[in-house]
Amino acid sequence: MVRRLQDTSGRGHDMNYLDSDCNKGLVYVSYQRISIDSDCNKGLVYVLYQKIYLDSDCNKELVYISYQIIYIDSDCNKGLVYVSYQRIYLDSDCNKELVYISYQKIYLDSDCNKGLVYVSYQRIYLDSDCNKELVYISYQRIYLDSDCSKGLVYVSYQRIYLDLDCNKGLVYVSYQRKYLESDCNKGLVYVLYQRIYLESEYYNGRDGTVNLRHITSQGFKLCLLDRKIMET
Repeated sequence: MVRRLQDTSGRGHDMNYLDSDCNKGLVYVSYQRISIDSDCNKGLVYVLYQKIYLDSDCNKELVYISYQIIYIDSDCNKGLVYVSYQRIYLDSDCNKELVYISYQKIYLDSDCNKGLVYVSYQRIYLDSDCNKELVYISYQRIYLDSDCSKGLVYVSYQRIYLDLDCNKGLVYVSYQRKYLESDCNKGLVYVLYQRIYLESEYYNGRDGTVNLRHITSQGFKLCLLDRKIMET
């Protein structure tokens, strides 16, 4: 067991734990906190927290957790809050049921951009038994509300399915939808949908050779602006 602790005049805090027996039960913890108070940046607080667990017996049940939170409050940016959170789970028995989760949330509120909110969320699932039924999900949502762009909403959604049986019947689905509504662009809707099928005659996993027999690509885009519809 190795433990290291640092504290610099109450402004920094770093703590690491390392416990390994052929990398079994290894734990790494890092924590840092910084407080800054000055005339130009009164009440500014920066907090960074990171925690990592590594527990591997041939990399089984490996877990990685990272957490970061930042608070920023100053006269020039009153009420500004930035929060970032990331969590990752890695649980593999020959990479089965691997899960990756990433989450980020940001609040921005200032005199120039009152009520501005930015939210970003991403979640990824990876479940593979020789890469069968692999699922990738990415979701992002953004709210932007300010004096210049009241009621503006931006939504982006993407979902990807990968189903492989030696790369036969591979399916790729990507879906993205955006809403943009403001005084200048009321009712604007942008929708992009894409679906791709990939089928291969065979797949040689040793050398990565892929022979595609059939490829089908399908795309659709809809733009609605002031009741004007365009399809491509």
